[in-house]
Amino acid sequence: MVIRFLLGLQVLVTMVAITALFWSPFVHAAKGPISHPTKGRLEVVASDSEGRWIRHRSGVTRIPHKPQRICALNFADELITLDVMPAAVSTDWRGVKTDYLRERLAPATAIPHSLGQWLPSYEAIAALKPDLILTWTGDQHTFDQLASIAPTVVVRTLGEVLAENGDLEALYDRLRDVALVLGVSERAEPAIAEFRTELVRTRERVGPALAGQTIAFVRARGRQWRLYGKRDECGGQALYDGLDLKAPALVAEHGIELDPERLITFDADHLVIVADTLLGSDEALARLRAHPLWRRVHAVRTGNVFEVTHFQHWILSGL
Repeated sequence: MVIRFLLGLQVLVTMVAITALFWSPFVHAAKGPISHPTKGRLEVVASDSEGRWIRHRSGVTRIPHKPQRICALNFADELITLDVMPAAVSTDWRGVKTDYLRERLAPATAIPHSLGQWLPSYEAIAALKPDLILTWTGDQHTFDQLASIAPTVVVRTLGEVLAENGDLEALYDRLRDVALVLGVSERAEPAIAEFRTELVRTRERVGPALAGQTIAFVRARGRQWRLYGKRDECGGQALYDGLDLKAPALVAEHGIELDPERLITFDADHLVIVADTLLGSDEALARLRAHPLWRRVHAVRTGNVFEVTHFQHWILSGL
């Protein structure tokens, strides 16, 4: 599967041996932050007939060679790309799955997060009896809770990989990380090659239409507005690095918070706006539309404002 973008052009675009086991039967836990030259990069450190030991940010975890009941608290996108159906996926507090993957993930059990805390339901995970939990949590307490239920591996966030690579290689590296954990590394490179091919095709379609014009990506998140930067994993990286589109002057390397008055003076030729599901987002968007200066915004006057309703394919990072 590939990243999908709606730009008004209906474009489809398609990122040692184990000597002791501590309190959990699955993990050799790290005490405190890991000082490691790979900065969280995954590594198989041992293997035998029963499984493999994976070193990750929070320790070294023993997992099956081919896990069958995977609880994907993150990285569902990568699993689908690698043709692996998770047994369960995380959802919002209402039990609603990621919008653009909802049909593909229909067979997967929903693991809701607690409202306001963004912590998974440990009871729901335990009832699933998974043989692998995938997460990106950096919180040791949360990891300990998960590792007491089943083998748990912490995979780097795209932001962490971007800090090393700073370009689309970060997206590819994270897919390789997930494939390594699942024992299907051979599937990663064909998926990356397919994505690269689609990216070239999309650049060829979009490039001439937007030659020399600027585009910006803005998100209403609750009552706040955020302008995403060139290196942000949410939207910016795909627009400016992936599609090689031009950013307006206000867009920096990383995102910034905006007040509506500043947004109204924005001079981008094209403006993509998303309102997420957080309480207050729709109201923030409605207030912006009703602002007396909104109709004077350059992109509004030229009819180049694109409001995206299914927003998560812009916000979440996957290949």
